[in-house]
Amino acid sequence: MFDQRPRVDLPPSALDRFLQAAALLGAFVLGGALIAIPTTMPERVPLHFGVSGQPDRWGSPVELMILPTIGIVMWVSLELLARAPHIYNYPVPITMENAPCQYTLARRLVRWLSAALVWFFALLLLETARVASGVRSDLGPAIVFVPLGGIVAVVWYFVAAIRAR
Repeated sequence: MFDQRPRVDLPPSALDRFLQAAALLGAFVLGGALIAIPTTMPERVPLHFGVSGQPDRWGSPVELMILPTIGIVMWVSLELLARAPHIYNYPVPITMENAPCQYTLARRLVRWLSAALVWFFALLLLETARVASGVRSDLGPAIVFVPLGGIVAVVWYFVAAIRAR
């Protein structure tokens, strides 16, 4: 099926480059966190938070290194995926006429999600460090806004893709 779809070389737009740069910056933040976590965190850090945002499991800072690792792996995976929009599933049939528009929209969604996920992990690490150091007692409500941005991006994509049949 994917072999039948047209392959279109689409140069990244200014928005695509911005999203790539935002995700790359977030990946650097996560990479710095991988280096800093073992030396800057207290011996006991929060590792899980309940619905209320209160920590409900504590442990070694080494366990916390999974967050930046997952964030970086997801960023690399999504950046590679953004380069092959002809293999995605689409809500509309792909034709030679609509492929450039559909691929652009889908690639933009993947890059938006990439940036949102990387920054979600970075914000989660920052807030966890603040709780571990005693600056905060819980995660706070800001942590909810990044995933909401991802949901808005997905809804925007489906509306735009269906309109651009």
